Formats: sequence, structure tokens, C-alpha cells
Amino acid sequence: TNIVADVPSPQLTVISGSGLDHCLAGQECEFVIDLYDSFQNKLHYASPVDVQFIGPKRVTKSIHNEESGSPVVRFIPEKAGNYSIHVRIRTLEVIHSPFNLRVFPGAASHSQSRVEGPGLHHTKAGDVGLVTLSLFDKFGNALVAGGDVVKAEMEGPDELACAVQDRGNGSYVISYTAVKIGIYQLNVILADQPIEGSPFSVQIENSVVSAASTYAYGSALRYAIAGYRSYFTIQTADEFGNNM
Repeated sequence: TNIVADVPSPQLTVISGSGLDHCLAGQECEFVIDLYDSFQNKLHYASPVDVQFIGPKRVTKSIHNEESGSPVVRFIPEKAGNYSIHVRIRTLEVIHSPFNLRVFPGAASHSQSRVEGPGLHHTKAGDVGLVTLSLFDKFGNALVAGGDVVKAEMEGPDELACAVQDRGNGSYVISYTAVKIGIYQLNVILADQPIEGSPFSVQIENSVVSAASTYAYGSALRYAIAGYRSYFTIQTADEFGNNM
């Protein structure tokens, strides 16, 4: 006598795999569905299984039967956020369904990441110029953790080292201090590649006039002839010696 398994039991279905609770945007994730009938006989087909993702964006999925006979669900999410995974057998939710899935941002993208801040365009000599780099993955998801390799440097009338502070939330504060006026190029580098738009043109402007740096020159400072107009020039400068 050939005894065959009964229909799948939602209460005895076993679902496992890392793709049930976490995944990275752009990464293929998966979980396995082991089907059993009400007598705990294992079944080897996927036809009655329905999987639905509910969350920030539609998720494309596929269901395959592996050699073991257990259906494997594979999917690649693009939008970071929280999702619910509903697994049903003939419209009935399996045990523990829905499952809570957290999709995290993928790797930082040079083309999607953004640089902004007042120090990106102009700063006064001697002042600290501040720029913020916010990292995004290729799908536009904002990164929420630090640890990426970010470098910055300024080239121009002076060559400047920039300080980079990792704020631990996907953003980085870049600071610099220039004392020579002129136009500089700010290079922002992520993992040895320039951020989109880098280098950025930065104008360093004069600070306030300094009496100590101001000077006068001309012949009238040395001599003058009675009845004749004499001239000398006063050149104002800031405290760093930049002429106004």
C-alpha cells in the first residue's frame, strides 16, 4: 500500500533563514519553507505557498524548489525600512506569520552621496570652514552607521589638511582653516574615489581689517615740499597679511 502525505498544515510549517529578519538593500536574501502535513510528514512542493511583502516599496520575489524538496524564497529589496512578510498556505497564515523584516541601507555610493554646508562655497580667512558629507546607497537610502573611509583635502594658494569627524550615523563633518585668500579646490574622497561633484571650488575671503597688518608707503612718508601736493598710500590688510 502506498501512503501519501496529506495537505500542508499552516500550524506545522517551519520557516527559517536570515532573510526573515534582516537584509541589505540590493542584496539577494532568502528563507526556506519546510512544509508538513498534520501528521508531520514532510511535503516536497511549493504550489500552495503564497508570500507577500508589505513595506515601503514593492519587493520582487521568486520561489524555487530545492533538491531537498523545500521551497526557497529569494528576493532583493531596494528600499530600506521595516517590512512584514506574510506566508500563507491556501489563504491561511502559517504559524508565526507575519515576520518582521528590517532592510538596512547598502554600501555607500559615490554618485548618490551628498556634500553640503556653508564651507562648501566660501569662508573667511582664519575661520573654520564646515562641510557635511551625508552617505547614501545606490538606491538613495541614507546610511545610518559610520565606519566608511572618508578623506578630504584642500588645494590652492595653500595646501591644507582637512579634519574628518565620523558622527556614527552615516554623516561626516569635514573642517578646514585657511589663512591665505583665494580660490581652493576641496576634494572629498570616499573609499579612494571622489564624491560626485568633487573637487568643489571654495572662495577664501578676507577677514576683518587689522591695524597691526595695515601699512603705508609712498614718498610723502619720507619728505614733502611746501606748497606742493604729496602722496602716500595706506594698504589695509587682515590679521593674516592678506591685502584688502
